[in-house]
Amino acid sequence: MVSALLVLLLVPVQFAHAQLIGRYVRLILDTSYLHFSELIVWKPGGLGTNLALQKPVTSSVQCCGGTSAGLVDNDLSSYCHTTVPGWVMVDLGEEKQIGGIFLY
Repeated sequence: MVSALLVLLLVPVQFAHAQLIGRYVRLILDTSYLHFSELIVWKPGGLGTNLALQKPVTSSVQCCGGTSAGLVDNDLSSYCHTTVPGWVMVDLGEEKQIGGIFLY
């Protein structure tokens, strides 16, 4: 079950509802840690704009050399790694229209 969830998170998610609006993007995995290199949040029709770039990030306990900021720094060599259970939340600063999310 956990591996199926991770597979779903690793592919681009495009929302069918064009009016999805939110300020926070939170990833939660209750049964394992999170380990991702980058989170990209784009606006509808704006694949070239990462709304999450350099935004504030909070997470469960960080470990294994990863940092919360590694999730939104546009550097695939850095990463965010949490303990179990794992969660991370990016604050986009204000409510924004969200067209999709991609995780590396």
